[in-house]
Amino acid sequence: MITKEKLVFDPAVASEGDAVGAYLRAADGTLITRTSVGSKEALDVYVTNAIRITDGTNDLVINPDGSINVDVSVISGAEKAEDSAHTNGDIGQFILAVRQDTLASSVSSDGDYAALKVDALGALWTNVANVVQVTQSAMSSMNVDSVTVNNSAMNLISTPLSGRRKVIIQNVSGNRILFLGHDNTVSASTGIRLSAGASIELEAGPGLDIYAIANGTGCDVRYMELA
Repeated sequence: MITKEKLVFDPAVASEGDAVGAYLRAADGTLITRTSVGSKEALDVYVTNAIRITDGTNDLVINPDGSINVDVSVISGAEKAEDSAHTNGDIGQFILAVRQDTLASSVSSDGDYAALKVDALGALWTNVANVVQVTQSAMSSMNVDSVTVNNSAMNLISTPLSGRRKVIIQNVSGNRILFLGHDNTVSASTGIRLSAGASIELEAGPGLDIYAIANGTGCDVRYMELA
């Protein structure tokens, strides 16, 4: 028998150190088993209480189910609880909408965060305020007349129909060209050209003057005013 006062173990040359074989048993004498995990041998240990790792001030707690207790302090996070009040400088994130087939309030106070609402088809519920409805009634009055335009600019309709909304102008001459403009400076080089037989329809109120000039004398022009 060889006796030694101490076991020798050199971590640099582990194979040359003393080897010790032993069994690990629980307090009641039950043998503690082990399980191969990859190339490692792990003891089969069941933890009934949380494992606490501490530096004396802060603790890292591992629960029996493997979860870790984490205490997070968020200074400017993107997550906001429903009904929490808006604060200047809040950071937002992707918004999920809530299906609500019958629209109803799900926020408790004015100024709180709330979810967007969609109907059964996924269409977003909206509330359109300050709607201005524009309707156009049928014309109730008409004035039709004719005027001869020469090669000098003139106001085509000297006395407009009261409440006029539309004017139709037609050049019915056989060979004269008509030019239209907004004042007496209209000319063949600046006016809107209306060839013989052509017509034009204008949205023109009674306060709008329409001037005309022809490329010669005797241009036969017809107009219709509607109000």
